Amino acid sequence: MVIVAAPNIGQAESRTPASYHVDLAGGYIHRATADAIAAGRRPESHATPTDQYTTLEGAMACLLEDFHVAGLIAKHDEPRLIP
Repeated sequence: MVIVAAPNIGQAESRTPASYHVDLAGGYIHRATADAIAAGRRPESHATPTDQYTTLEGAMACLLEDFHVAGLIAKHDEPRLIP
Protein backbone atom coordinates (compact mmCIF):
# COMPACT_ATOMS: atom_id res chain seq x y z
CA MET A 1 0.00 0.00 0.00
CA VAL A 2 1.21 3.48 -0.82
CA ILE A 3 -0.12 6.56 0.94
CA VAL A 4 0.15 9.87 -0.83
CA ALA A 5 0.54 12.60 1.73
CA ALA A 6 -0.65 15.56 -0.31
CA PRO A 7 -4.14 16.91 0.18
CA ASN A 8 -6.63 16.36 -2.61
CA ILE A 9 -4.85 18.06 -5.51
CA GLY A 10 -6.58 18.17 -8.89
CA GLN A 11 -5.32 19.25 -12.27
CA ALA A 12 -7.00 21.09 -15.11
CA GLU A 13 -6.54 19.96 -18.70
CA SER A 14 -3.56 22.24 -19.36
CA ARG A 15 -1.43 20.36 -16.81
CA THR A 16 0.50 23.47 -15.86
CA PRO A 17 1.54 24.19 -12.26
CA ALA A 18 -0.80 27.21 -12.22
CA SER A 19 -3.76 24.91 -12.89
CA TYR A 20 -3.48 22.99 -9.60
CA HIS A 21 -6.02 23.58 -6.89
CA VAL A 22 -6.06 22.32 -3.32
CA ASP A 23 -9.18 20.97 -1.64
CA LEU A 24 -8.49 20.99 2.10
CA ALA A 25 -11.37 18.59 2.73
CA GLY A 26 -8.96 15.66 2.70
CA GLY A 27 -6.60 13.55 0.71
CA TYR A 28 -6.48 10.23 -1.00
CA ILE A 29 -5.01 6.88 -0.08
CA HIS A 30 -3.37 5.23 -3.09
CA ARG A 31 -3.07 1.47 -3.14
CA ALA A 32 -0.90 -0.59 -5.45
CA THR A 33 -3.02 -3.22 -7.23
CA ALA A 34 -2.24 -6.17 -9.48
CA ASP A 35 -4.97 -4.98 -11.87
CA ALA A 36 -3.21 -1.64 -12.41
CA ILE A 37 0.11 -3.38 -13.03
CA ALA A 38 -1.47 -5.84 -15.48
CA ALA A 39 -3.12 -2.93 -17.34
CA GLY A 40 0.22 -1.12 -17.66
CA ARG A 41 -0.84 1.73 -15.35
CA ARG A 42 1.09 3.04 -12.37
CA PRO A 43 0.77 0.44 -9.61
CA GLU A 44 -0.61 3.03 -7.14
CA SER A 45 -3.16 4.51 -9.59
CA HIS A 46 -6.17 3.29 -7.53
CA ALA A 47 -7.09 6.09 -5.09
CA THR A 48 -9.76 6.27 -2.41
CA PRO A 49 -10.80 9.57 -0.78
CA THR A 50 -10.06 9.81 2.93
CA ASP A 51 -10.86 12.20 5.74
CA GLN A 52 -8.16 10.77 8.03
CA TYR A 53 -5.91 13.79 7.41
CA THR A 54 -5.89 17.26 5.87
CA THR A 55 -2.24 18.20 6.38
CA LEU A 56 1.11 16.73 5.48
CA GLU A 57 1.87 16.01 9.14
CA GLY A 58 -1.51 14.30 9.56
CA ALA A 59 -0.81 12.15 6.50
CA MET A 60 2.61 11.26 7.92
CA ALA A 61 1.00 10.27 11.24
CA CYS A 62 -1.39 7.95 9.36
CA LEU A 63 1.49 6.44 7.38
CA LEU A 64 3.57 5.84 10.52
CA GLU A 65 0.60 4.24 12.27
CA ASP A 66 -0.45 2.07 9.29
CA PHE A 67 3.07 0.70 8.86
CA HIS A 68 3.86 0.44 12.60
CA VAL A 69 6.92 2.68 12.29
CA ALA A 70 8.68 3.31 15.61
CA GLY A 71 11.06 6.12 16.45
CA LEU A 72 9.38 8.87 14.42
CA ILE A 73 6.69 11.21 15.71
CA ALA A 74 3.94 12.95 13.79
CA LYS A 75 0.77 14.47 15.20
CA HIS A 76 -2.64 13.41 13.87
CA ASP A 77 -4.86 16.21 12.60
CA GLU A 78 -7.55 17.54 14.89
CA PRO A 79 -11.08 16.47 13.93
CA ARG A 80 -12.90 18.99 11.76
CA LEU A 81 -15.57 20.72 13.84
CA ILE A 82 -17.16 22.51 10.89
CA PRO A 83 -17.83 20.44 7.74
